[in-house]
Amino acid sequence: MKSEAKDFKTINDQYDILISRGLKLTKNQSKKGICKALSKYNYFDIINGLEDIFMENSSSSNKDYSELCFDDIFMLYDFNRKMRSLIFSAIGDFEIHLKTSIAYNFCAENNSWNSYMDVNNYRKVDEIHDRYKTFVSVHGYYPKSKSQNINKKLMLPIFNESTLITKAKNKRYINSYSNHPPFWVSIKILDFGQTHTVFTILKRNVAEKVLRDFNLTLSDRNLFDSVLHIINWLRNECGHFEMINNSRYHSGFKIDKTLINNLNLIVNRSRQNLTLFQCLYILNNFRPVENDINKLITNSSVNKDILSRYFKFIGYKKINFPNIHIDI
Repeated sequence: MKSEAKDFKTINDQYDILISRGLKLTKNQSKKGICKALSKYNYFDIINGLEDIFMENSSSSNKDYSELCFDDIFMLYDFNRKMRSLIFSAIGDFEIHLKTSIAYNFCAENNSWNSYMDVNNYRKVDEIHDRYKTFVSVHGYYPKSKSQNINKKLMLPIFNESTLITKAKNKRYINSYSNHPPFWVSIKILDFGQTHTVFTILKRNVAEKVLRDFNLTLSDRNLFDSVLHIINWLRNECGHFEMINNSRYHSGFKIDKTLINNLNLIVNRSRQNLTLFQCLYILNNFRPVENDINKLITNSSVNKDILSRYFKFIGYKKINFPNIHIDI
């Protein structure tokens, strides 16, 4: 059954809808204050984005907010925003570590300043695990013929000096090297997905050293590829200011079985779904976030019962995550 199209509602209309559904106001709340919040942020995010946590049946056409007050909702909205920022910052640390490790270990094995631009210093696609060939191909590393490993229309900028300089023309740190940037400088222009591709095509000896920097062995290469898929997805969710509480990982790339078994992840076989907290649990193994989350909880004014419902909603169950403790 298709839902009906929604008509435009003014801020005053949105306020009236909340009141008509029984939303409670505290002494410190006023129509002016609520309307200001609705005009600054998004009604869809503040109300619809969180109501599943507060209500058993948020899909009902007769929604009842009589057990809610706007402060409770907005404080949880603010907590969710801070959670998103916390995750994004942690992923930033992880990404910097990954780029640093790739560049350092690659350059340790390849002495020329521009060795990273030579595709012969990377694995050929036919050496890459079948399930990652499609992923690698869409990032430009794909055999158009037996003698050509690169799709030049899509190739990574590091494989073409002129493309690299063009993309980095406004980067002072590139220009300071007289357009001859070493890998540890030029890798900064790659996004997370491109950096993941570089890891995937690293030769065995370099990949082994990168994995060692993350307390893994060469046998964990496919596991780490899965981790990078998941963290890249999570980064995009945060970077696009999604309501992170509603984020669920699902991808066409199967999650590595060893990763699932090692962390006791509960995964739908066909859909390969993960809850947000499962993704945080994975991230926590490479860039700890446990203390940051608990500090956020400690400093929050959100009612503990509401926080408990929030963490349950994003997939936290203490029994399923013995190696991480959340103070709720």
